[in-house]
Amino acid sequence: MASSLGTLGHLDPQLHDLFDGASLEQVEYAVESWRSAVHHKTAQEAGWPVWLNVPSKVAQVAAVRAVAAQRRERDLATGALIASVCPGMVDTATSRPWFSDYSQAQSSARVASAVLDLVFAEGADPALYGELVRFGEALDWHGGTPLVGQDRMLTP
Repeated sequence: MASSLGTLGHLDPQLHDLFDGASLEQVEYAVESWRSAVHHKTAQEAGWPVWLNVPSKVAQVAAVRAVAAQRRERDLATGALIASVCPGMVDTATSRPWFSDYSQAQSSARVASAVLDLVFAEGADPALYGELVRFGEALDWHGGTPLVGQDRMLTP
């Protein structure tokens, strides 16, 4: 389970190369670099967003993309699918402090239905393999807008 915040476009462009086309080891290095920058209080000047959900979700999606890149041919031949799944906004107690507009929030049943549709689809759709998927559609890995200077999201 991931988030639409897990796309490169939500990061400062100077950080894109850390994740785009990265191996699993390179993603781990990027996360360690982020962690170190936070620890040394240099994260913002290095371009990392203050809100930790963005780099953590980008790293999560990048890690799935890295594993998928290694397994793609074999998995597609057997009908297996590796993907990150974005359920869309879900109104939960955990998300309440971060968002002010829940008008587009999904019910738990709707989220579960979309995930199960993906899991039980016959064969793996090559267009979704290794991608961040929301309601059956791949999100643009390079899409999104950087969240510069924000310590939390105010709208979904």
